[in-house]
Amino acid sequence: MLGENETCDDGNIQDSDGCSAQCRQEFIVFASDILYTADLIPTDHVDLSGLDRADANCQDLAANASLPGQYSAWLSDGQEGPSKRFGLTGFTGNFVLADGTLLAEGWPDLIDAELITGIGRDQYGEVLNPGRVWTHTSTDGTPYNDNPCSHWTGTGILQNARTGAMSSKSAGWTSADDYTCENSARIYCFQIAE
Repeated sequence: MLGENETCDDGNIQDSDGCSAQCRQEFIVFASDILYTADLIPTDHVDLSGLDRADANCQDLAANASLPGQYSAWLSDGQEGPSKRFGLTGFTGNFVLADGTLLAEGWPDLIDAELITGIGRDQYGEVLNPGRVWTHTSTDGTPYNDNPCSHWTGTGILQNARTGAMSSKSAGWTSADDYTCENSARIYCFQIAE
């Protein structure tokens, strides 16, 4: 039986195995090792577009790295952001990087504009060079404003979207500056289910 502050119990006291030493569920977060244009290409998912394509890309990256669970992109269009799409606003477990480094203790800690570390590792746990990440997402997980890069289907020079900075531990991790849609950037991928 789980104790009052436990969200899981896997019978050991190891971190980075889905249940921390303190019996808190662990969900993995990573930055893609691939740079994507604003229409989220390259991809094998030519039948999808926008947020669906981004989520499918995250799931592929996780599967290729043998990471467990279901993944979605920390990405917003004009209507929906991670706070609505992920269904994790009540999550009290730990968000960890693919190497087990603690990122945040639950959803409230994730969105308080003070991460424990930056999201500077890919799906294999390897360190990435600092750079931009497509997000178009405010610190609280809601859309930054409307219509980023034609809802992630356009790559025009006259359009832009909000990006985050991988090395940032403050609000800049998700909302640092605007970037024109002709450019390429990484995406953040969050485990949202076991």
